[in-house]
Formats: sequence, structure tokens, C-alpha cells
Amino acid sequence: MVDSSQAAKLDKQRDETLRCLVIPAGDTNLLLPNTVVAEVTVLGELKLLEDMPEWFAGLFSWRGVEIPLVSFSSMIGHDAESGRRVAVLNTLSGKTVNKFIGLSISGIPRLVMVNSAMVDFKDGNVAAKSDSILAEMDLGGEQVYVPDIDFIEQSLEQLKF
Repeated sequence: MVDSSQAAKLDKQRDETLRCLVIPAGDTNLLLPNTVVAEVTVLGELKLLEDMPEWFAGLFSWRGVEIPLVSFSSMIGHDAESGRRVAVLNTLSGKTVNKFIGLSISGIPRLVMVNSAMVDFKDGNVAAKSDSILAEMDLGGEQVYVPDIDFIEQSLEQLKF
């Protein structure tokens, strides 16, 4: 039987735990709260646009609307992902066209429960690597990046498409 102090401690631990997805994106892994990811889907036809940065992969149709597709790997200076899957993200500000961003991914995301005891933030200036990285951390022995969705959204807003 659990006494009231043990129950309170378990409730606090549950409250401090965040459901996240580890998303493979090329040779990196991204960590995002589960609520940011609207859906993981297979990439259909991609509409390519001229005179766009390398990280902007094009536009694709999702639920009847055109969504911009971003290669996070390219954005941080790595080789682009080679997969045909897309993580459709809810934008944070809601300013981006249709309020969604497609993120090119190279595998199937996996659900992880994250709490502060599991996370070890890396020292150093993460922004020096790329403005699109909010944080770099060791999550149970695995290096993951937390993408800066606000930065990605602002970068998309500057493009004319």
C-alpha cells in the first residue's frame, strides 16, 4: 500500500514528466514535445520552388492544404534526410501559412517519457552551431537536439512562396 507522502511524490514525478518524440532526421535525432507533432505521414508529391535556400525542400499537400517542408539537417549544415516521411508540426505562433510546418524525417519517431533526471544539457554555445537549435542534450546516452520552432517559423515567413 502506498502512503500519502509516497503518493504525493509519485504525483509530482508524473507532473514533471513530459511525453516527447525522438525523431530521426538524417544523422541527428530531434526531441520534440508530443503535442507539437500533429501527425507523421508519408511524403506525397513535392512541389519544388526555385531560388529557395537548401533547407527549404518545397511544398506538399497535407489534408488539402500546402505545407512548407523543411530539412532540419540541411538547416544545421548536415546532409539532407533521405527518407520519405514527414512530421507535420503545429506552429507555435500560428503565423506561418496554414499554421503547420512539415519536417523531413528519416525514420519512425519513438515516444519517450522525459523528466529532468534523464536530461543532461550539453555545455557550450549551441547557437554557434545553428540558430535553429534551441538545445543540445544527452538523453539517456543518446545525443538529441531540440529544434527552435520559432526560428524555423520566422525563417519560413521571410521566404516568398
